[in-house]
Amino acid sequence: MSETPKTIIAPLVHMNGTSKDVLQCDLMNAARKIREAQDALRETCPNARDYYPLKEPGAFQRARDEYWVRQEHLQLVYNELLALFEAIDQRQTEAAPMPPNARQG
Repeated sequence: MSETPKTIIAPLVHMNGTSKDVLQCDLMNAARKIREAQDALRETCPNARDYYPLKEPGAFQRARDEYWVRQEHLQLVYNELLALFEAIDQRQTEAAPMPPNARQG
């Protein structure tokens, strides 16, 4: 299967942005939809009986290879969504800057 990229740019949760819960909920919903797409794609898995009449050498193998590339693309997206979820979970929330009049010194 395909790997998740080595680095991924995750959003920083801060007081003017989207909440951590909403970001992660949206990512999990998208990941669920990718799983559904993978399930639906399984229904399109090539069957040799549909390719032998073509009389084209290797047609079934080529169709099967193309099918697996499509599955790998979906898996890559799924992996990236999970990586984003984890990155948001592990990243520290940005501290709001202290107002100038609150500084001591």
